[in-house]
Amino acid sequence: MQARLTDTRTRLQDFRSFYAHLISSRAGVPEIKERLAAAFDSTPRERFVERGPWRVLTPAGYICTPSDDPAFLYQDIVVALLAEGPINNGEPSLHATCLAHIDPQEGETVIHIGAGTGHYEASVASVTLDTVASVAQTMASQGYVLTAFGAGGNPTFGWLLVGTRLQGSTAPRPIFVSTYYRPSDDLYYSKGYVDVVTIYDNPTPSPSTTTRIWIVEQ
Repeated sequence: MQARLTDTRTRLQDFRSFYAHLISSRAGVPEIKERLAAAFDSTPRERFVERGPWRVLTPAGYICTPSDDPAFLYQDIVVALLAEGPINNGEPSLHATCLAHIDPQEGETVIHIGAGTGHYEASVASVTLDTVASVAQTMASQGYVLTAFGAGGNPTFGWLLVGTRLQGSTAPRPIFVSTYYRPSDDLYYSKGYVDVVTIYDNPTPSPSTTTRIWIVEQ
């Protein structure tokens, strides 16, 4: 039994290694080819899709692999993540090309917006001018990133504040809430903070309108 498992792993590694070199070659950037190949070679694609058989996207629609053998995944193909609907694990050569042109260097920070098959939790709160600051700070202290703000849109009916976090990730998020004055560029924006919520006490802001709330997060 152990010998069979070893043979299976060796076989899959052979498929993955060839696939890695194929994908990195298609990226068309020789200077980064070896680094790309190493990244794809060390990433088991089967861990990021549902259990097979898999639906594979073609110009004529989806077709199904004949079995759940992970070897089918080691091609330059788009694989469906759900039994129905167009939500996919994307085309590897497209990802490789994008990475090649970005050319990330050791020590740099990478932010992945939209992590595909990562598991997420969301928190939705109804807020007003009086409560939005404390609610935003509470969400940030629980690890939520503020990802949406809207609906209602006036001080009487309030707004919806949406926070998203990786499942189980409760590490506090950097956030700053300012009332009445805009956060200092030197203290916040220069350190990677961005505006996520700006609320006015007038639905149609004008030069004479006083901004009540600024929320920035890193």
